[in-house]
Amino acid sequence: MKISNSEAREIVLRQQGLTGSNGSTIEVINHLGYVQIDSINVIERAHHHTLWSRCPHFRPPELEELHAKQHVIFEYWAHAMSYLPMQDYRFALPIMQRFREREDCREILAANKQLAKEIRRRITAEGPLSAAEFDAPAGFSGGWWNRKPAKQVLEVLYWQGELMISHRKNFRRYYELSERVLAQAAEKPDTSMPSCEETHRHHVTRVLRTLGVAGKAELLWFVKDKAAATAALNAMIEEKEAVQLAIENITEPWYALKSAVKKTMPARAAKKADLDELGRQIHILSPFDNMVIRRDFIKKIFAFDYVFECYVPEAKRRFGYFSCPILAGTELIGSIDAKADRAHKELIVKNLHLADFPANAAASKTLAGALAGRIIEFAAFNGCARISMECRNRQAKAVEKQLKAR
Repeated sequence: MKISNSEAREIVLRQQGLTGSNGSTIEVINHLGYVQIDSINVIERAHHHTLWSRCPHFRPPELEELHAKQHVIFEYWAHAMSYLPMQDYRFALPIMQRFREREDCREILAANKQLAKEIRRRITAEGPLSAAEFDAPAGFSGGWWNRKPAKQVLEVLYWQGELMISHRKNFRRYYELSERVLAQAAEKPDTSMPSCEETHRHHVTRVLRTLGVAGKAELLWFVKDKAAATAALNAMIEEKEAVQLAIENITEPWYALKSAVKKTMPARAAKKADLDELGRQIHILSPFDNMVIRRDFIKKIFAFDYVFECYVPEAKRRFGYFSCPILAGTELIGSIDAKADRAHKELIVKNLHLADFPANAAASKTLAGALAGRIIEFAAFNGCARISMECRNRQAKAVEKQLKAR
């Protein structure tokens, strides 16, 4: 099936939940399949930011409610540490099994038998505990590469599935017996071990459901058994659940769920020549957002070469420490680097980069006004009542003028 690049973008945005109303927060998480957790908090953390982009009324305490009280999501590994739907719990079991078979994990538990026994005893008796509540041995010198034994044992028991993260407090993890967390879940999850075929069918379906379109690189990202994943894809095509696509300007075959391709979208007013509706179509995305986490993906589909410079030396940065991609309609148009000064309730825009800022005065004013409106909403989400512009390029000055006019 042949589709244009613009059609591919529309499928991606619809499946990513970036085109309109998406229901409740848990419905969004269930659809996405995971929301990446990240500790960087120069602005709201990535897991909160990703959900806000799809649920404008989302606020961080809601995620804690879903995790710590309702237990309809849990923390584990996707392609990174993430919140996962509890309804998908069984698909984490093969990973837990691999950790039980790993030699390094066995060695840690063998070297700390009594400690592991004490950790189990205390959590059973006292309930959820953090690593900080276990003393380091006398003379122990901690550090990034020298974690205290209790921390190592807790993590092994967690990765192996014996413990789960029951909640966080000030971003600190609290470990609890898995059986107790699962028993408290609003809906009891399926805990049966899936077959290899089920696991890879689930993975391929999730990628296609959430990305909209995907090449082999996306489908096989972080998959242990690439042959099994390929077999799952081929079975879905044969059963007409998935289709192969020929996307304009992309040489290799891509794939999508048949149901996603068949859906129609209303005409969108987000093309460069039509900016009137941009205010409702602009998103400031987290660098760890599900849509942009695969840089090669957005380069192919959106022709946007996004560079995340958090780990780049300051002198060599072009876009900023924590630059966030800006989505306008069906295009990624640039990035914004902002910092929330929480003490003064001020959002500081350190850099604003737009790849193609209109030269036409009317068009540039419309785009600047739409960006200003979204930045105001973004500031409120970050608990900021004021906005200041540190960067002084042409687009930043145009946006600043629109901010002052409001």
